[in-house]
Amino acid sequence: MGESPEIMVVGLNPALQKILVFDKLRPRSVNRAANVSYIPGGKAANFAKAALKAGKSSMIFQFVGGNTGELYCRTLDKEKLLYHNEAIQAATRTCSTLLCGKTGSATEIIEPSEPVAEAEAKKLLASVLGSMKSFKAVAICGSAPPGINAKFFANVAKMARKLGLPLLVDTCCVIRPALRQAPEVLKINLDELKILSGKRSLIPAVDTLFKNFPLKTLAVTDGSRDARMFIRNPPCSGMSLFSRYVFSLPRLSGPVNPIGAGDTVSAVMLCSMISGSGAVEAFKFALAAGSASCLSRSNAEFSIDKAREIHLAIRMRQIS
Repeated sequence: MGESPEIMVVGLNPALQKILVFDKLRPRSVNRAANVSYIPGGKAANFAKAALKAGKSSMIFQFVGGNTGELYCRTLDKEKLLYHNEAIQAATRTCSTLLCGKTGSATEIIEPSEPVAEAEAKKLLASVLGSMKSFKAVAICGSAPPGINAKFFANVAKMARKLGLPLLVDTCCVIRPALRQAPEVLKINLDELKILSGKRSLIPAVDTLFKNFPLKTLAVTDGSRDARMFIRNPPCSGMSLFSRYVFSLPRLSGPVNPIGAGDTVSAVMLCSMISGSGAVEAFKFALAAGSASCLSRSNAEFSIDKAREIHLAIRMRQIS
């Protein structure tokens, strides 16, 4: 794709993803893998991979270090994903996905991230802020490694707002100040919603976020269970604070690897929105793409035709 990338992906916690496939995975036993492969991991890489499949090129802004960082970048090159690196002293982490051929289950092992030095963080932030005007949209994806505080993401969100760029946020880590900059979409899962709001029930959690932050759209996934979208209503409209939509997903036969499905949803949703789709329809097709990605052994890989098939089977209803 020769065109300039359209989406800036701020992903500070990349990972070299090792995928181990077992004929049968036995807990508390010696397990010998049938095969092993390496792919780019972390939410930002998954996002960029799914966005490219959806027809939009992006560029990841990230920290990379050590031998694992070099191998990670080679996996990005293989996938034809674009990136801007800030070299750091700490080595890039490795995460492992264990796939059981007999049960179709996936087990994810996530290594801890090493701290990022203050000077390293400042250099990457300067690159992000200085480059943002060249993009059409911005996505903040994934957790923050040690050494990154909330000001980093807040400064990214402020610049996006200043430039009038749509911002999608897909994290619940050190993100509160950034949410005060009115991002276009906050896309999180149900567990993250509870963490961010401090509430255990769905509607009180959503109500808390809409009252505390100037959110426009909140999209909440819950694995294979119903997904939900909440859109802020205009003030003084006589309507409730937000409108509610429920999306019921069809049952998949033989899901292989659910890792990266949520990142696929984020990517395809933002791609659809910058192409002109409304938030509700964009989320519906994104959910179909995320479901389709579960049928692949590789993170955030999906068939457009399969996504279209699943899209037709998703039932959407608005709740007054």
